[in-house]
Amino acid sequence: MLPPVFALKKFHHKVWVCRIYSTTKPGGKLQLIQRRQNALVFCYAKARSNGTQKGRMGNLHDISRRISSVASTRKITSTMEMVAKTKIYRSQRRVSRAEPYARVMREMLTNMAEEYADPVPLATPHDDIRHSAIIVITSDRGLCGHFNNDVLRLAEKRVRTCEQEGKQVSLILCGKVAVNFFKHKGYTPIQSFIDQSASPTIEQADAIADYLVEYYLANELDEAFALYNHHHGILSQTPVEWRLMPIDMAAFDPHHVRFSGGISEKDPRLKNLMGRINYEPNRAYVLERLLPEYLAGYLYYMLINSAAGEQVARQIAMRSATDNADDILSELHLLYNHMRQDAITTEVNEIVGGEDALEDTFVPRARKFF
Repeated sequence: MLPPVFALKKFHHKVWVCRIYSTTKPGGKLQLIQRRQNALVFCYAKARSNGTQKGRMGNLHDISRRISSVASTRKITSTMEMVAKTKIYRSQRRVSRAEPYARVMREMLTNMAEEYADPVPLATPHDDIRHSAIIVITSDRGLCGHFNNDVLRLAEKRVRTCEQEGKQVSLILCGKVAVNFFKHKGYTPIQSFIDQSASPTIEQADAIADYLVEYYLANELDEAFALYNHHHGILSQTPVEWRLMPIDMAAFDPHHVRFSGGISEKDPRLKNLMGRINYEPNRAYVLERLLPEYLAGYLYYMLINSAAGEQVARQIAMRSATDNADDILSELHLLYNHMRQDAITTEVNEIVGGEDALEDTFVPRARKFF
């Protein structure tokens, strides 16, 4: 067999197709012994390097990376949802354990306030309202939907109202979100508590109550408001505003006990308590020391109630984020499969088109090789 002969034909822009021929004797007809099909496909694809094939593969890689990113985010949101669900039960148990204390405290105040006509310093309004304290309770972390936004919007409205009335405003901020929000607005809090929103302590409530009582009795504070998210149930929570100072003694109705957070319930046991309790050294002494404890207990109830609402809001937000991630992954997988199918179809069409173009290639006669 003589050395092979290479026949080249230009059938497309910048593309040369190679066929290899050989013959058994000089002057004989060349026989096709190899066609570089792989080279054809490679050269043809390379000739289209202005963007079609290369851009398609780039899009597939981008979609694949996005699928991996969304899947990783979904794992995080799903884990945070499970963690929040576990913390919900813990927070709700803390709230349920605090309610009996609030119930008994309110019963005692109801019993004492019924027949006590003398003015109580912590319950006596000041003549001139010049200084207001605003307590804002939020979370330390985000990723809990509009949980913090509702409270901050209400707090900003209260601050603006007090400033328009010419009052001095002192902020007591519980939660890193509230601290950062008012810092951005140019306010400096007189007290701030961070990294405690998920697990509030009674010491935190005592510190706030001590400040309110001390400055109110010294006539350096005239009123105080507390704003937080009140947790009604697994799917219900509302931003509320409560006036803490001066303490409203009229709220202690002896026949209708209203518990902390607006929970109301009739208690017939109060009728049996009336007139059977002796206070030493006297009713006024006990009442003056019981009201600060009531205030601290009320603040603690707000803190743990807000903590329970935070976990509920985070679970709902993470559940929604996980569902959205599932939808995005489904769409991305569908898009990836469609683009991959189109890429395969295009490559097959290019191969078939190259084969058709080779049909017109002439077969040269053998030359004499020396």
